[in-house]
Formats: sequence, structure tokens, C-alpha cells
Amino acid sequence: MRSVFAIFFSGLLFHGLNAQSSVLDYIKSIEIDELSATASVGTMGLSLEASLPVNDWVNVRAGVSFMPKLSTSMAFGVQVGEEEEKKYDENGNRVETKFDKMAAYLKDITGYDVDDRVDMDCKVRFVNAKVLVDFFPLATNKDWHLTAGFFWGSKTIGRACNSINDMTTTLGVGIYNTMYDKIENFEPIFGNISLPPDVQDKIYEAGRMGMHVGDFKSDGKAYMMVPDKNGTVRAKAKVNSFKPYVGLGWNHSMKSAPEWRYGFEAGVIFWGGVPNVTTHDGTSLTHDVKNLDGRVADVISFAKSFPVYPLLEFKITRKIF
Repeated sequence: MRSVFAIFFSGLLFHGLNAQSSVLDYIKSIEIDELSATASVGTMGLSLEASLPVNDWVNVRAGVSFMPKLSTSMAFGVQVGEEEEKKYDENGNRVETKFDKMAAYLKDITGYDVDDRVDMDCKVRFVNAKVLVDFFPLATNKDWHLTAGFFWGSKTIGRACNSINDMTTTLGVGIYNTMYDKIENFEPIFGNISLPPDVQDKIYEAGRMGMHVGDFKSDGKAYMMVPDKNGTVRAKAKVNSFKPYVGLGWNHSMKSAPEWRYGFEAGVIFWGGVPNVTTHDGTSLTHDVKNLDGRVADVISFAKSFPVYPLLEFKITRKIF
């Protein structure tokens, strides 16, 4: 039996070495008669490529695309308890809410003000390597080409974190919830020190403090996002690392300088589903939560509109040799 396995694996090894040798011999036999470099700008940011014609019908391109950091913002409202209270009456006058009362307690205890909203700084940035193959279907017109290939790179394409100016608020929310948990478990606030019974009752009756982002799809309960142990609230937008691509392009040589070409490309990149926006506690705003509010709802709705990502680029190509 051992001799049979030895013969079998020896055969596989011999076949593999022959195959490897054949591939290396083929690569060595390729003569690079033409090489071009391309710079482009578009929806994938800035791109640099090197392209090599295989024959009259096929061209291979490889390069990298990187999106410079783009910034925007959104905000979460802070409240106490799962039921959102009206802040203004029908005449537009400010009404005191449970949050206002609890924020006043926090002010007395810590000396810091807690705001009723947390601003989030959102940044979009990603980098991808790419390998693309162009096919020229028109024998009489080599300006047009069809393209297939893939992008490989960043899983995380966007990040959001509370602004530095709102750290007092997020830390205050964490302090309040720590007090709430200790009151709920009949524990002293610090050492042997406890808050007055009437204050404890008011905090316990009011409920936990957090950011009401939306409602869980599973049971309809409010999703109250609270800061992590570092006092921050965060979210990430993720896609697949491997992203197939198909597209259509046009490149045209300049009459006065034939070594230069200009053109455009349009196509779609397949994320592998809609981008998944997940908060620091593991909750997916894309899949787990409904009834999102304000700017958050706009961001998630926009993300869900793009199960594929459109690529539009303007390109300048220079023939190197």
C-alpha cells in the first residue's frame, strides 16, 4: 500500500513540476512590445494603472485605486427611557423632559453639562488593487472595449465616531448608566456612598440614558445605543474584499500626439450585497434596525440603494514604449 501511495504522489509531484515548468517557460516566452500607464479620476477616487496588450483583441490592466478621505456628519439624539418625549409644546415653548431632569442631576454630581444630541464625524476612505481584462469586439474600431475583472482591497469603506466636542456627553451618558445599574442592583454609587433615596427613585423610574437610533426588527423594541467602555459611539460600513467588475470603455488617440490617449470608462462593481453598517456593539443598522431617524435614515437608505457600486472614470493614458 505504501508503494502505491509513493508512486501516486510521485506522479502528482512530477506532473506539478512539469506544469510549473510549462507556465514559467510560457511567461519567459512573452515579449512585452508595448506598455502604457494610465491615470484616472472618478467614483473610485484616483487610479493608477499599467496596461499590456496580449494580442489585437485583448488587453490586460493592473493597478490601484484609492479614495481620498471624504468627510460628512450626522447626529443621534440622547434621551432617557425608550419613549421619546416632546421637547416643545404646541406653542413652540420648551418643555422639560426626563432627560433635562437627569442631565441636571449629572451636572450637580459631575460638574459637566450633557447635551441632548451627539454629533458623529463620518469618513469615507478605501483602497483597492485591481486586475482588469479589456476585450475589443469591433475589428474596425479599437477605441471601444468591454472590460471584466475584479477589485481587491478594503473591507471597511466608511467609519463614524462621535466628535471630540461631544466626549463630555458620551462620558456623561456612561456615568449616568453606571449609576442606574448600581441603583437597580441596590449597590452604593461609590464605596459606601449612595445617592439620597428620592434621587435614586427618580433615576430608576426615568430609565437608562442612550441614543434612540431606531427599533429592532425582531421585536419592535427601541434600540438604545450607549457608549462603549471608552466613552465613544462608533459605526463602520463594510463590504467584501473581493469585488467583481464589468464595464464599457472608450479610449481615443490624440492626433497631434499619438502616444497619448484620453477616454472614459463606466461599469459596476459588485460589493457582494449592500454595505453593512454596524455599530460598536455589533448591531447592524442595515439589517437589524428599522424606523431610523433623520440623517442616519438617509445614510442607511442611500447605502441600501447601491447593492452594486457605479464606476465612472475619466482617463489619460501615455504609451511608455
